[in-house]
Amino acid sequence: MSFTIPIVREEVDFADFLVLEAVRVFFPRVYMGLPKRKKDLTSFESAYGLDAMRRIRLAEQQAIREWIAKELPDKDDVQICEGLVGFLFPSIGAYFQNPTNPSIITRDDVHLANQRICVAEYFDRYFKFRIPEGEISSNTINTIVDNLNSENVPPEEITPIILTEKERLSQLLAKLNYRVNNINLTGRVKLIRLLGAQGDVFEWELLNSWNASGPTATRLIIKCFETLERNEDLWNAVADIVSSTPSLAFASDLITWFLSDEPPIFVKQQMQQKDGENLISIISRRLQEEVLKPKQNIFATYPKSYYRILAVLRSEKIMGTRDIGTNYVYEQLIIDPNALPKLLIMNATFNLPTYTIHSFEFDRLQNDYDVDKLYEILKNQESTASYSQIEQEAINAFKKFMNDKTSKSGGVK
Repeated sequence: MSFTIPIVREEVDFADFLVLEAVRVFFPRVYMGLPKRKKDLTSFESAYGLDAMRRIRLAEQQAIREWIAKELPDKDDVQICEGLVGFLFPSIGAYFQNPTNPSIITRDDVHLANQRICVAEYFDRYFKFRIPEGEISSNTINTIVDNLNSENVPPEEITPIILTEKERLSQLLAKLNYRVNNINLTGRVKLIRLLGAQGDVFEWELLNSWNASGPTATRLIIKCFETLERNEDLWNAVADIVSSTPSLAFASDLITWFLSDEPPIFVKQQMQQKDGENLISIISRRLQEEVLKPKQNIFATYPKSYYRILAVLRSEKIMGTRDIGTNYVYEQLIIDPNALPKLLIMNATFNLPTYTIHSFEFDRLQNDYDVDKLYEILKNQESTASYSQIEQEAINAFKKFMNDKTSKSGGVK
């Protein structure tokens, strides 16, 4: 064990590591069987899980208990081993304590922050004694957190550390998200301003957008408000980056979160009326100056994040009326023959977890726009436009939708 501790010290939860070593030394057969049961050991329940799913989980947990009993004929050994395994895997531990009606154990951010073995992402580290290929080390995260917390380290010295992981930026930001509670107030303000300054570095995706670095950065900034009382420095930092970040998509995404009808409860509790009014003033001014007045084509300028800007542009809360954004869209569609499929793609539904397109649902589109007008634009432009495969799928689906609509109405287009 003296050899393996220096290797994994920063990459695992030390208490879990010591308990697992005890299992390895005293119950080697159980230890050797744990990796084969990774899926069952690292599964957590939903607080709103279905009864059928819960019955399946109970059967899986019973199978683990029976396996341990089979490996250890001595009842005292079984009891001790169950205590150790239950400590490592809280969901299994709850079953061991009350097999007929175990407590519901849900996956907690604390498990991730502490890199516990019960989290699938960290399970393998405890057995391979190395960081999995492609993973960002905890030492890197610890360095960033320590520098954020230090009053003597300015943001410009932290930025290069983050950008060193530019190819894995989303992963790095997600790991920081789980460590926010280890960052002090000064560090959180510093982090918000640092992320805002790097807005044009973030990536956005039409498919699987949740895991892209842009949305991940937005969630990290939101998380910075958790577990804190209201603080003017935090709100000033958000206002400043919405005003100054080089990415209008990033600014728009932040606005969507902060000004949603149901923001996270900790944001809602801290936000004052003046905060919302200030953010609305800032983003509406940016939209006027960067999009509406110069008639910038956001479909071309922001090919993977235009929908973030469009959501704000068509917000009654921000712009006063949806007509401003709607008329802007009509203008751009007439000018750019490749813009319409981008609008249509926003109505796609996806297969999870592959994020391949399942179908297109245009009912919402019909509520937001004059679909007959969109169809006329399509017919005038289709011969000169150049579509990607996904865009062509959207076009074909829209044409079918319009043909079905015409058939139902008995009209002719």
